[in-house]
Formats: sequence, C-alpha cells, structure tokens
Amino acid sequence: MFWGLLAVVALAPLPFGANRPLPWSLLALSVGVLLVLWAVAALRAPGLVRVPIRRIAIPAVLYGMAMVWFLIQAAAWTPAAWHHPLYTQAALALGVPVPGAIALAPEAAQAAVMRLFAYGGIFWLALHYAHDPVRARQILWALALAGTGYAIYGLIIYLGDFQTILWYRKWAYWDALTSTFVNRNSYATYAGLGLVAVLALILRDLEISAPQGLSSRSALLHFVDHVRLSTFILVAAFLVIATALLLTQSRGGLASTLFAGVVLVGARGFSRNRRSTSRFSMSGIALALVAIVLISYSGERTLARFASTERGTSGRAEVYALTVEAIRERPILGTGLDSFPDVFSMRRDDRFPS
Repeated sequence: MFWGLLAVVALAPLPFGANRPLPWSLLALSVGVLLVLWAVAALRAPGLVRVPIRRIAIPAVLYGMAMVWFLIQAAAWTPAAWHHPLYTQAALALGVPVPGAIALAPEAAQAAVMRLFAYGGIFWLALHYAHDPVRARQILWALALAGTGYAIYGLIIYLGDFQTILWYRKWAYWDALTSTFVNRNSYATYAGLGLVAVLALILRDLEISAPQGLSSRSALLHFVDHVRLSTFILVAAFLVIATALLLTQSRGGLASTLFAGVVLVGARGFSRNRRSTSRFSMSGIALALVAIVLISYSGERTLARFASTERGTSGRAEVYALTVEAIRERPILGTGLDSFPDVFSMRRDDRFPS
C-alpha cells in the first residue's frame, strides 16, 4: 500500500497534471482502492493508525464541512429559492420545467468534490506513513526523484523546441517550460514542491556530513571526507528542478518557492541548538548563492516579467473586477464548486473583450 501510494503520487502529474476527466478519475479510483485496503489492514493491525483523529480534529471538521456544503450546492433537493436564477430563465425559455440547484454546473461540482476527496485520501495515507521517519524520508525521495524526472522531460521539450505535451502539440505557453502540464503556473507549483523536498533532503545530508559546520578549515575538510553520494545526486536534482522552474517564467511560482525554502531552512535551524543553527545558516547562504547563479543564467525572462508592466496590460485587473462582481451577486450561496468558467463567460463584457 505504501509503494502504491508513492506510485500514485509520482504518476499523477504525467497526463496533463491529472487535470482532465480520465486522469483525475483514475487518480480518485486508485486512491479509493488504497484507502479501502488500508482500512482493512488497519482493522487487522490497529498499529497502522499512527495519528489519532483528535490530533487533526480542527482541519478534519473544516474539510468535512466544506465537502458537505459543496455536495449540497450540487443537489437538486435544495429549496427552489436557493437555486441559481439561470435555471428559472432556462425553464421560461424552453417552456418545460428544468431541475435546478445552487450550483451552476452540478456535474462539474461533483467531479471537483471527487478530486478533493482523492487529495484528502492522499493526505490521510501520507500522514500515517510519514509518522515513521524511514517512510518519511522515502516519501521525500519519491517527490524529489519524480520532480527531477518531470523537470528533465520539460527541459528536453523546451530546449529542443519540440512544442509538445506528451504526444500532443502545445496549444498555450509556447515560450515557457510546462513539462507535462498545460499551465506554466501549475507546473511551477509542482516544481517548487519538488525543489522543497530536495532541499529538505540536502539539509539532512549536510547535518550528517558536516556535524561541525562549514565555517572552519578542519570542518570543511571533514565535510569533504564524509560527503555522501546522495548529496551529489540531490545537488544535481536541485539544479535541474530549479532551472526548469525558472524557465516556466512563473513569477508566483518562483516567489512562493523562494519563500518556502526560506521557511524550511529557518524552521530547521530553529529546531536545533545554536551550533546547528550556524551550520544551517551556512547551508542557507550556499543555497542562496546557487539560486543567484541559476537566476543569472536561466531566469532572465522571469526577472523581466517581474520588472515589466504586464500586469497593467494582461487583463488581470478586469478579470478580478468581474470576479468580485460575481461574488457580490451571490455572496452566501455561491454558484458551486468549479463553476468559474461558466460564471465568468456570462459576466464578461467590453472590459475584457479578447
């Protein structure tokens, strides 16, 4: 079950980031099977339940409340006064009764709930397996290796100018690296997660290989004598994923990944004594230098996007304004999960003509 979980997580981004009906359905089915197997095994061996539900009661209740509300929005048995007014307009135009719901697209809402349940299932399984330090490291290695694999694929496609996603021709973001994803920001998010996993493993290797830090000659010689092979592999993975991340030209992806890396290094340093904190500060400085070198060679376009005035000409302000208007129209009941494309297409006007 554990290796099945790792396989599911590693393979999920392969078909368009699992953002199409068939891939996300297969993902949900796979996670459902794993949950059933885990539940059966937990009944026979209660020791598999490593984290009591009371430990995560607050997020579990909030998650459950959200899922229940999303399903209520997609249900047809809710009061007619709650239903989206478009159903009434459709019934008047067609001259026949039209079943209504709070959600503008009930089927899309149900599919989105299925995906969220699958993500919750992955969290539940990972929560219990990662309670074991050995399993936790294996999970990080799986994320690091998967992230490296998708980054290598993305670099081959980008540098070779193949303009493809798997065996399909790309239809968006021709000048950006997207790997097996369609949207560059989505891949940048995934690459950032892989980069953080690699960084966590690098910090652990440094803790083992450089117990005296790197601030003196003797400590540096000790590190050189005891550096692990895995450290070289992880540094190479870091360079590959970081380069792919920069070539996505995603400003948000780069900024959030840098922030996550700072938080990780800082949290790891604060969890150790003062001597270890100094060591992690040195490793943080070294990683920052690597990041600067990478940005200087691979991040020109991303930095140019940070410095440009694209925000004022991309139509984002108009999109935000139309979104706020849609929220104000139904601030309590909403329009259902995953209904944004339908809602936006109804509300767009001359402010966003393209």
